[in-house]
Amino acid sequence: MTDHRLPANPDLEAWIRANRAQFTEDALRRRLLEAGYGPAEVDAAFATVEEEAAPPTDATAFGAAGVTPAQPAAGAPSQVGTSNRTRDAWLAFLVALGGILGVPFLLAFAGFATAGLAVGLAAAVAGLVAYANFQGGPRPGLATGVGYALLLILLSPVIAVVGLFGFCLVQGRVN
Repeated sequence: MTDHRLPANPDLEAWIRANRAQFTEDALRRRLLEAGYGPAEVDAAFATVEEEAAPPTDATAFGAAGVTPAQPAAGAPSQVGTSNRTRDAWLAFLVALGGILGVPFLLAFAGFATAGLAVGLAAAVAGLVAYANFQGGPRPGLATGVGYALLLILLSPVIAVVGLFGFCLVQGRVN
């Protein structure tokens, strides 16, 4: 196959590369034509620059059989999207909350208070272990969700006691 284009001018190509992020292609073409370059020369320079910037079109570039994408470098940001992280956090939060509070509550409600207490303590320890294991892992949303569930479980009684204590102080004051 023969290429019938004019050879591109390297100076024009460099100028186009340097300015294409700031100006539209039409504005760049107009400026080059006003500067005295011919339309064929401008077209050849743009064609060369566009070919360099175009993504590869061969089948291997898009994951043909036997080709795997390159692994990210160590320390590179995670490829997990924000929506996946949020989903993981909510899922872990609800599962941890249900496991640490829900199951023991149901056991206690059914008349097995001692078993409910034991299951609740075991679930709390499992939640702490899960939180530690998920920290720095490939799915950080899981650690976030379990951590928030543990905080809620630990701080809720404290907030309730402080609130009741404050209420009692206010009601007990003599005018």
